[in-house]
Amino acid sequence: MIQRFFLLIILALTLVGCGSKGKTYTVGVDPSWFPLELMGKEANVFAFSNELLHEISRHEGIQFDRVNRNWDNLTLGLEERKYDAILSSMYPYVFEQRKYDFSDLYLNTGPVLLIKGDSDLNISGSMEGKEIAVGSKESEALFIRLYPQVIIRYYSMIPNALNQLVNDYVDGIVVGYIPATAFVQDLYEGRVKIATPPLNEAGLRLITIHNQHQDLIEAFNRGLEKVRDSGMYEKLLKKWDLN
Repeated sequence: MIQRFFLLIILALTLVGCGSKGKTYTVGVDPSWFPLELMGKEANVFAFSNELLHEISRHEGIQFDRVNRNWDNLTLGLEERKYDAILSSMYPYVFEQRKYDFSDLYLNTGPVLLIKGDSDLNISGSMEGKEIAVGSKESEALFIRLYPQVIIRYYSMIPNALNQLVNDYVDGIVVGYIPATAFVQDLYEGRVKIATPPLNEAGLRLITIHNQHQDLIEAFNRGLEKVRDSGMYEKLLKKWDLN
């Protein structure tokens, strides 16, 4: 009797874990990734996302059918149930979680601090009096929380801020992670470097309508963890110049 009881428990857990097996889900994607600033790496992020979905599909035994949509009706299509989920940079604020369910972060695009390539700036200290250029009030608030003693300057365009940085008018600039990798690997290689990891959890996630596809969210998160553990995640980042 006891053995039968445990067998029933194992069977129930197996059925729960396989709830999404064999299913096909439609996923809406805006190939421009608006409103993210990706500095020409939109296609890289698109290809990375596609291959990541493929890897998760392989691990979890589910299928993804991608639907390309314009940025201005991507979320509307989700709410109208034209697809099961979207890939989006929408941030999981508490008020958004009342409407949507969010997967784990699969690509961090949060702001990082860029400094000169030969700078010995001590980011583990207070950075008192250091002049840091930011492009928005949001970036200012985020950076001031971390380094309340810095002096904030504003820039309107990233190229202008980079020129200020390499010409020693400011000590650092705050830009999104993906644009930062583009500059470090291309025009400003050796002249600037990334000094911090992303400063918040902004980035791309799989998003569904709240309480509609919890099985998909769970399968995506499991698959993402398996892709990371296998080392394939880092290989995909490197392949598409996003590492």
